[in-house]
Amino acid sequence: GVDVFVFDAGRANVSHVELDDHIGSIDSDSFSAHPTHVACTVASDGSAVSRAEGMAPGAWILTAGFTPGSGTLFRDSYGDMLTDYTNARNTGAGGHVSDMATNSIGSNIALNNYDCSYEGDYGVSSRLIDQIVRNDGEASGINGKYIIVWAAGNERSGGFPKGRCGSNYGVTPPPACAKNPVTVGALNSDFDAMTYFSSWGPCDDGRMKPIVSGPGCESSSSSHGIGEGGIYSCDYPGNSAHTTMCGTSMATPAVAGIIALMLEQYHTDIGSDNEPLNSTIRAILAHTAKDLGNPGPDYSYGYGRVWGPAAVDLIHDTSKWQEAEITTGEDDTYPVTVPAGTKYLRATLAWDDPAAAAYSSGAIINDLDLEVTCGATTYYPWVLDPSNPENDATTGVNIRDNIEQVLITDPPVGNCTVRVRGNKASTLPQEYSLVITTESPTYDGASCSEQVTDSGFESAGTWTTSANSTRDNSRAHSGNWSMRIGNCTSCNEYAYQTISIPADAARANLSFWFYMETNETPSHSGFHWDFLYAEVRDTSDTLLGYVQRHSDGDLEGQWLRSTNLDLTPWAGQTVRLYFYVTNDVSNSTTFWIDDVSLETCLSPSPMPQLSISDVTVVEGDAGTVDAVFSVTLSTASG
Repeated sequence: GVDVFVFDAGRANVSHVELDDHIGSIDSDSFSAHPTHVACTVASDGSAVSRAEGMAPGAWILTAGFTPGSGTLFRDSYGDMLTDYTNARNTGAGGHVSDMATNSIGSNIALNNYDCSYEGDYGVSSRLIDQIVRNDGEASGINGKYIIVWAAGNERSGGFPKGRCGSNYGVTPPPACAKNPVTVGALNSDFDAMTYFSSWGPCDDGRMKPIVSGPGCESSSSSHGIGEGGIYSCDYPGNSAHTTMCGTSMATPAVAGIIALMLEQYHTDIGSDNEPLNSTIRAILAHTAKDLGNPGPDYSYGYGRVWGPAAVDLIHDTSKWQEAEITTGEDDTYPVTVPAGTKYLRATLAWDDPAAAAYSSGAIINDLDLEVTCGATTYYPWVLDPSNPENDATTGVNIRDNIEQVLITDPPVGNCTVRVRGNKASTLPQEYSLVITTESPTYDGASCSEQVTDSGFESAGTWTTSANSTRDNSRAHSGNWSMRIGNCTSCNEYAYQTISIPADAARANLSFWFYMETNETPSHSGFHWDFLYAEVRDTSDTLLGYVQRHSDGDLEGQWLRSTNLDLTPWAGQTVRLYFYVTNDVSNSTTFWIDDVSLETCLSPSPMPQLSISDVTVVEGDAGTVDAVFSVTLSTASG
C-alpha cells in the first residue's frame, strides 16, 4: 500500500468509520472537519456511504495539524511543518511511514486581512517545501525525498469584500509559489467548469501556477446547477458524518489520491523499496492532463484537468519516461521515431529545483532547457507572458518554470531528437524527469463541421433572446455585431440557439469570446456576484449542466476567449446552447458574446483490414511451389 501524510489545520478524525482501520496520528492536535474531509477524499473505504469512497481507498493515512509560528502564516515562518514532515517520514505511526504528502492549507491572504502584496511571494515556507522535496538544506534530516501536493488557494473570492486582493490573475498565496510541489487548482467536478474561487498565477517572478487542476467543487441545484454543491466526503464531529465542501482544499486530495494510485502501480512494477522522483509525478500529471482554457498551459488551469487512468498507465509504461541528471553545458539527447499517422509528439521535462532565498525575485536556480528537432526544424516549449496573463501560450525558451513541454502537431514521419540542455545548473548535478510520447489522433479532422448558425450575431432572428438580451453594434470581437446580455439588476437574461450534436461525435468543442463591464467594485461588496454561464439545456428548457462560468471578477473591458469546453456528454441529442446571465440586486454587470463556435468531429476512420482466402498451393517443377490466393481490402468495423 501507499502511505499518505495529510498535513492540515488540525487532525483528521481517527475514529471515523471510513478511516479508523487505516489511519495514524503524528501529533496530538485537535480533530477538525476540514482535515477529516481531506483524508477521506484520499482514502475513505466507503464502508458507511459508498459514494464517499476515496480516490485510493487502500492507502494508509498519517495525520498531523499545523502549529503556526510568528508573522504571516506560511510566508514568514513555517511553524512545526518541518517537525511534522520529519516525524511522518522517519517515525510514522502504526508501522507506516509516509510515501507522499498532501497539503490543503495556506496563508489565506485575503481572508486573514494580510497585506495583499504577499500574494505571489516565494517565502520562508516555500523555500522549506522545496528543500523537503529534494531532501536537502534544513530538510536533510528527513529519510529521503518527498512527493508533495499543495493547494493553490482560494484567493479570487477570498476576504471581504469578496476578492479583496484581486479576483483574477496574480493571486496565488504563500506557500503555493514553491517551485517543486504539484500545485493544484479547482474545477467543478461536473463538466470541468472553472470555479470562481481557485487562485490563478502567475507568481511574482512569472512562474506558472497552478500546475494542474482537479475536482474541487460541484454545481448546485440551489445556485444554477444540477449537482450537490460540493465534494462529498467525511465530516467531523461524528464518527459517520458526511458533508460537502468546496475549495482547492478538495481538489488537492483528489489529485493526491491519483498520485497514490500511480505509486501503487510503480511499486508493483519496480518494487516497494523504490520511489519515483517528485518531478516524475509532476511531469506525468502535466503530460496526461486534459487541456482546458487557453490552448496549452495557462495561469488558470495549469496544464489542465488531471486524468487519472492515463497517468497510471503512463507510469506503468517505463519505456516512455526516464529519470536522469545533467550538469551545466551538457546536452542529453533522446531519439524518437515518429510513425505514420501520428497526430502529436509530446515531450515534458520537469526537475525539482534547489530552494531559492526566501522572498527571492527570481526563484529558479538551475535552468534546464527542452527542445525537439525533426529534420531541419527545432521546436521549443510553451512560454507564458506574465505581463499579459490572459494571453495564449506561445513557444520559445522558457527561463522561468521548472516544468516545460514541447507539443508538435502533425510531426513529420521519421526520426526526431529530444534534447535536454543544462543551461545553468549551479547545484550539480541536477536530476530531471522526461516524458516522451507519440499519440494517435482522437478525431478525424476532415470530418469536422460547425454546428452554430450565425456565430457572430450578424443576422437578426437566429438566436432566441430575453428582454435584456439584444444584438449590439457598439462593440464586436469580429464583424459588426455581438450579443449583449445583462445590463440590469435582479435579473436573469439569456440568448440561446437549438443545435444537434452528432451521436458519433468524438469531439464537440465549444468556444466563444466575451467582453464584460461591471458596476461592482472592490469598495462595495467585491466581486463574483454577477455571472455568465455557458449552459446546455434540453428542448423543454431543463438545465442539463453548465460547462463554463465567468463573472464580474474577470478582466474587464477587453475581449477574452473561453475555449476547450467539451459538449460530448450530450452527443446524439438536440439541445439548446444557452448563454445565461444572472445579476444580483445592485451594481449591474453587462456581458457581450461573439464568435460562438461548436465544432464537432467524428472518430478517426479505422485502418483498412487485409484478409486472405481461397489459398491453393500447387507443386511445380524442380520442387518449386506456386501459391494462388484471393486478397480483400475492406474498412474495419468499430
